[in-house]
Amino acid sequence: MPFSRFFKKSYKEEFEALLGQLRFCRTKSDFIVLSPIPTGYSWMGVYNGGKSMFAENFTGLPHYYSNSVFNEEQLAKLAQELAALGFNQILFNGFAPYFSGLIQDIKKEQPGVITGVIYHGFPAEISGNETVQTALNGIIHLSKSGSLQKMGFAKKGFGAAFEKLFGIPAFELIYINPEPLKQIEKYNDGKTHIGVLVNNSFRKNFHTQVMAGLLVENSVVHVLDASELGYLEAGERIVAHGQQQHADFIKLLAAMDLNMHVTFSEASGGQVCSESISQGVPCLSGYTSSFFDYNEELRNTLVVEGGDDPYFIYLKAKEVLAQKGLGEKCAAYGAYLNTLARERIEKFLAYKP
Repeated sequence: MPFSRFFKKSYKEEFEALLGQLRFCRTKSDFIVLSPIPTGYSWMGVYNGGKSMFAENFTGLPHYYSNSVFNEEQLAKLAQELAALGFNQILFNGFAPYFSGLIQDIKKEQPGVITGVIYHGFPAEISGNETVQTALNGIIHLSKSGSLQKMGFAKKGFGAAFEKLFGIPAFELIYINPEPLKQIEKYNDGKTHIGVLVNNSFRKNFHTQVMAGLLVENSVVHVLDASELGYLEAGERIVAHGQQQHADFIKLLAAMDLNMHVTFSEASGGQVCSESISQGVPCLSGYTSSFFDYNEELRNTLVVEGGDDPYFIYLKAKEVLAQKGLGEKCAAYGAYLNTLARERIEKFLAYKP
């Protein structure tokens, strides 16, 4: 949809509905987390990751890719309404370009409110990405001017580097994994079902992992989009599921014998990986985050060192598929991570300059 056509709408009803959500949230809590609503896959990981940690205090902002659907007058009124509600903390999940002005307007109306950002990105995505560069520069400017008091980071080490460079208090956060499904429908056809349920960006290493999955004897490889995989001539051995609602995506991960998430760069370790192990399904990972740092056995078992090598990933997959009881260990680790995640969230929320 062209932007000129998109912005002709006034979104008055959406704006009034948002104000109602904010008022309701204030009756339950003294802090709120604001997050852009996804447009397709855009902002989906940021939205789901933030909601996993702050579900009870989470409010979605109508959003089109990285643009607010509201005009400047509405955004100014939004800042006034937020300040008038008297939240002690207003936190922003992700950092869209218009957040800079919104935070500054809120601080003018309510100087004593604590503002923070939960940042889901990572340094590798900055290259050639003007939007991300602008967002980070906006965060740095806000922190130096005193308009932003703290930040939570999903990427290990990014927060520590940010704090040392710019002096803003930074906290490493972990996403909360979904609870295990009470009923899981597995494929019972005698085949080995492998999920490569990632999008086809370069850093996701999609084609390499699909090849590795096809190398496994008697395997069926499940993907979201198979439109670029015709060259493999794999026929029915590749199953495409299309874009999934989050609850359906969890069920799909849970139905696999093994999931793969051997990517080149991640923030949190990847929600495919965390959501897979939460359902007791082992997931191969690349060492691109701290995800398996809290269990040496699982790190040695599931982290693939040769991420750009389909045959190496295949050999690792064979080892994992042959192990008994690994699913139970994954589920237990997912539960432990949730305990650790909640401790870190409480520490982040408790910080007041």
